Amino acid sequence: TFYQKNIHGSLSPQQKQNLIRLKCLNLDEDVSKIKPEELAPQVQSILEQEREIPASHFLKFLNNLEKGSKFAALDALHQYFDYAMIAERKYVFKRQIILHYATLVLAAVHQQFGDEELSEKATEEAIHVAQQSGDPACVAHALSLLHQTTGNRDILQRCAVRALQGKLRRLIAGANLKLALTAQNSSQAWEALLCATTDKKSLTIDRPTYIGDVTSPEEAMEILGQTALVSASIWETIGFQFMCTLTTEVGLECYGNYLTYAAKDSAVQNLARKFLSGALLVENKNKFCRYGLALNQVIDQGNSFGTSLLVHEWGVRRGDYGHAEVLIEHLYSRLHSRMTNFKLSEIEVMTQHALLLARRGWTVAARSKIKYLIDKCKRERLVIQEANLLILLTITQLDANIDEFLGAVKPIRECLKLTMERNMDILHATATSIMAQLHYRMSRTDTCISIIKGILPTLQQNGNIWFVAEAYLTLAKCYLRLDEGTNLSTTTCKSILTTFLKSGVYFTQCQDFVKLREVYYWQARMYSSIKNFKKRDEAAEKFIDISKKLAKGSAATDLGELDDCNYLQFLSERRVHSWNR
Repeated sequence: TFYQKNIHGSLSPQQKQNLIRLKCLNLDEDVSKIKPEELAPQVQSILEQEREIPASHFLKFLNNLEKGSKFAALDALHQYFDYAMIAERKYVFKRQIILHYATLVLAAVHQQFGDEELSEKATEEAIHVAQQSGDPACVAHALSLLHQTTGNRDILQRCAVRALQGKLRRLIAGANLKLALTAQNSSQAWEALLCATTDKKSLTIDRPTYIGDVTSPEEAMEILGQTALVSASIWETIGFQFMCTLTTEVGLECYGNYLTYAAKDSAVQNLARKFLSGALLVENKNKFCRYGLALNQVIDQGNSFGTSLLVHEWGVRRGDYGHAEVLIEHLYSRLHSRMTNFKLSEIEVMTQHALLLARRGWTVAARSKIKYLIDKCKRERLVIQEANLLILLTITQLDANIDEFLGAVKPIRECLKLTMERNMDILHATATSIMAQLHYRMSRTDTCISIIKGILPTLQQNGNIWFVAEAYLTLAKCYLRLDEGTNLSTTTCKSILTTFLKSGVYFTQCQDFVKLREVYYWQARMYSSIKNFKKRDEAAEKFIDISKKLAKGSAATDLGELDDCNYLQFLSERRVHSWNR
């Protein structure tokens, strides 16, 4: 063990305290190497020998916390502070500030187990005691914890100021990076990002990096890595997918060894999802499914949370509703308040569930869930998620009834306003393409065509391919409506058919079976109009094949071997039609 029996007797109490404290500090790095159940006998052995050493009780607290045993963790925590206060009064160790950190750690425990009300009360008490003690470092940590509970941006700004006073570089960076992610606009986001890596004011546009008060080179590298990943998020928000990808790759390649597993997993998932956006893929025509390429990007991670989300979304698109329902139950089972980015993960899972409900035709349940999530995102100031949910709500309203559109007007107008205020160009273009569908429903065909032609270049360059496909489908139906009631010329039919074919190519790349079935129907009709019966029969055959797959998709199925890379590889190679393999 790390605490050898043959040497403990020769150490002073201070040396024993320092040795066990070192183990506490390294415990996070050892979590993947040793399980809490395996560490427990070692901890108990130390307690039997060194019960009066406070750090031994703190080690027990950390181990119980890792096991998820709340009451055992709290009991060990109380014992730690009791022995720490006794040792301080006896001058056994170097004098340490103990009292006002007790309620702070207690608040952190309550928050980790989801008791937000108790956490907020304990945090406010910690702030009060720390302010009376004149400890800016403790105040900064308490404000950081209070922000996690309340989501109040003003508290986070106070935290950044206090952290600077206390020379807490990691907390300075963390607070400013969080401010960058929750900024009202891109200029505020970039300003906060710069403050994460420099304290010195400069008149230059690109201020030089200056990181003082770091405890180790590793800490500086971790801060730079986190800064790169947050920079990628800002680029994504304003619609520069290429820069988002580039900065994410820089963060992983240059600083990957210093980032946490959760940060690296999130970054890799973001890289994978870049395949769902951007220009049309023309190479490797037999292997061009976007979800398959994304899955290949994360296949080495195995059954990670993000991989399961990706497989679920793909299953919904393919109409594999039976598999998707099993996956969504699996994803809900993996949610717990102590996981990294719990709130974001919970919103993502519930959004996927809403998508599944909407596709299955359970519109009322889907709308209710989406509206709940929109309100939650507003409270948490998660603007990207809020914009995406408003778009999903609009699409759900439109798909629920092909003749009704009034219920979709309010959410899409709200989304357009939000994305315009936040300079979210790609999401604004996406919302505009959905607004064009409302004009189509209102028989404003010329307006719909003008809107789609205006935003298509932006969508094709950086937008999600599903919305590009949907825009082409709407555009083709607009062209068809303009010539409704007239005998279509061969030239006109071919022009409209070309637009339907473009829509089909994009829907094939994301394997949306429901939309592909509609596209094949229109293609068959247009081929029939120009008397190309061979192509008509091919389109009709594809329509029938997709219909059979959708009929089978509702059948119950098992979860699948998500831990098996071979199984994930098999999933990544799925095609729309069996004869395309």
